[in-house]
Amino acid sequence: MTVISSTPFIPHPFADVQHGVFPSALGEEMYEQWSRTFLRQEHIKTERITYDSEGLAVQGIKLTPTDVPDDGLPLLIFNRGGMEKYGMLVVPTLLSLLNPMVEKGYMVLASQYRGNDGSEGKEQFGGNDVNDVLNLLALGKTMPEWNGKHAYMLGWSRGGMMTYLALKAGAEVQAAASIAGAADVPSWVHFRPEMDSDVFRTLIPHNSEAELHDELVKRSAIHWAEDINVPLHLQHGDADDRVDVQDSITLAERLEALGKPHELVLFEGGDHFMGRHRDIILNNAHNWFQKAV
Repeated sequence: MTVISSTPFIPHPFADVQHGVFPSALGEEMYEQWSRTFLRQEHIKTERITYDSEGLAVQGIKLTPTDVPDDGLPLLIFNRGGMEKYGMLVVPTLLSLLNPMVEKGYMVLASQYRGNDGSEGKEQFGGNDVNDVLNLLALGKTMPEWNGKHAYMLGWSRGGMMTYLALKAGAEVQAAASIAGAADVPSWVHFRPEMDSDVFRTLIPHNSEAELHDELVKRSAIHWAEDINVPLHLQHGDADDRVDVQDSITLAERLEALGKPHELVLFEGGDHFMGRHRDIILNNAHNWFQKAV
């Protein structure tokens, strides 16, 4: 695995992120304030990297403390949510999700996935794009900042699904965590019907209704929990209207029946984005990783 290019991360132009990246339109004044805060920070080095994944040039982000200890840093792979432009990693996400993990002592790598933010290829919502995660993990383990010992994975929403799929594919990490992760993808057809028309049918390759259903099952960890072989921490809000909390409950039940190390934390009244619980959630993930050291 190789880094094709690496440059300092520059905030996306406001026009590129105003619509379609978040559930509601961003305000320009607030975005510019976030961008100024980001550019002023001196304790974290943030780079935009282009890396090779199956012959495709894929965009990613690398974050490290400015002062890397002599013995290196544990590696954390963060798997973003959303699809295509929606959920793309931009300055507000970096400040609220990735920076806190760097401040806890990790080197953080995250992929935009193929087809997004200038990446080559086309994403498949849990198909071949899972290799973008696996290749980023392999790449991280060649970087001089890595401590050569510890690697972890954290995913949110669709990123939870990507985390489960990466674990199934044999991702070599000591522990993983999922926040509001999708584990029963066919249920989305009923829970959020727009996912069927707007995402599944447009991004997932298929030739028939039966084949599409099979592809959704392949993306659903509740059907192959036996293939998850690292300690897994699950967190979910019980008021989530984007990914059914039952996904995490059912997956935890499957893991319990199989005797797999796991933990499920539910947040009463927590929505999909869990803004009120953000610090607690990231601390929980960090504590789970530390238990696996």
